[in-house]
Amino acid sequence: MADETVSTCSLPMPFSQPQQQHPLASLASSVKGVHSALAGRTRIPKAPKPVHKPALAADCNSQGQPPIFLGSSCKRPGLPATVGTSQSGKAATRAAGLIFASVPGASSVLRSAEEQPLLLLSDTVRHIFAGTAARTLAQAFIHPIDTIKTRLQVASPAQELESWRNNVRDHPLNVYIGKRRVVHTGNWLVKGPRDVYLGLTGAIVGTLPTSLVYFAAYEWCKQQLEKRSSSSAITHLGSASFGAIASVFVRVPADTVKHRVQAYIFPNVFQATQSIYQSRGLGGFYAGLLPTLLRDVPEIAIQFTLYEKLRQVFQRKHSAKKLETWQHLVLGGLSGASAALATTPLDLIKTRLQVGSATSIRQAVALTVQEQGPSGLFAGLGPRMSQAAAMSALFFTFFEFWKATLKTDRTAADRLLMPKLLRKKRQHVWRRQFVFQ
Repeated sequence: MADETVSTCSLPMPFSQPQQQHPLASLASSVKGVHSALAGRTRIPKAPKPVHKPALAADCNSQGQPPIFLGSSCKRPGLPATVGTSQSGKAATRAAGLIFASVPGASSVLRSAEEQPLLLLSDTVRHIFAGTAARTLAQAFIHPIDTIKTRLQVASPAQELESWRNNVRDHPLNVYIGKRRVVHTGNWLVKGPRDVYLGLTGAIVGTLPTSLVYFAAYEWCKQQLEKRSSSSAITHLGSASFGAIASVFVRVPADTVKHRVQAYIFPNVFQATQSIYQSRGLGGFYAGLLPTLLRDVPEIAIQFTLYEKLRQVFQRKHSAKKLETWQHLVLGGLSGASAALATTPLDLIKTRLQVGSATSIRQAVALTVQEQGPSGLFAGLGPRMSQAAAMSALFFTFFEFWKATLKTDRTAADRLLMPKLLRKKRQHVWRRQFVFQ
């Protein structure tokens, strides 16, 4: 009777029931016979006596669905395989395995639900989604710095903005060590933390599509340049420049609305959008388009080139081929701050055009120099440099998080990625982090 028993998933019963032969058992017998004839053997050695374990749910066949044989287990979708198999059942399983293995794609069908990834993404698509999510989150974190920078750059401010500037100046923030003052700066939170988050809705709504277009264009251009065997530096600079140009048509309207809310010109992004459209039409949303392009492309080139030079000097000085991640982030932050310093005049002109303080680049420059002198072109320099340095570190951290989260073959070790991130040694960081500010 033991040799005639087939694989079943059964619950312990108070009395024994006759076993019925599985349909695959006859097929297994034929396969065994052919195999024995070819090998010159007459029988297959007996397997160890199977140990039957109780199932955790109803009989596999109780709902009219046949079991799925995987290895030596009887599996049913949604139920764990908890029973053993008899010798004949195992033979049937092997025979069924030979049949299923000959069908293309059958192995993926037989894989358990737990092994199937929830989302199948190529590396390119995963990088696009990870970059978009990382850029959006980083923008939300640095939005208060962007608000302060915008308010410092606006000329002929609204009455509420003028009042804010006076309060910041009259209520400075001082830090003392003993009796010595070590920090003296304006109290940017004089109206509370919520005040510096004005325009956040417009920032997020604009950053999502902007980042998606940027990284999609970046990846496409990168693939085209790699086909032509371009160097890695040229590939990155070309791809980043193409991404900045492609995304500027989505980014500039969002910046125009956001800056007007940050400068107290409008109370929210909806009124700002309505007013700009009614007064100037669609063209009003693209104020500052040319300064944005003139700023973004050189800024990416300066930041990346300076980072590469600093990295090479640092590696030669310390005789190291690879640096720790935090060292790369420091070098990237310094490079970003330097690029921000070089492009701040263009950023100021862009902001003044977008809030309506000037109508042309020439007028913006002339009015700024006339009112504040040449140094006025660098208004908001401190917050802008801080914004660039913070963006470098935040984007890298968020990108690594989302890249691991969207990974199709995640393992338990991926959960420990973030604690180990800063200690990992690498030759260079992910170059896509050198993006628009």
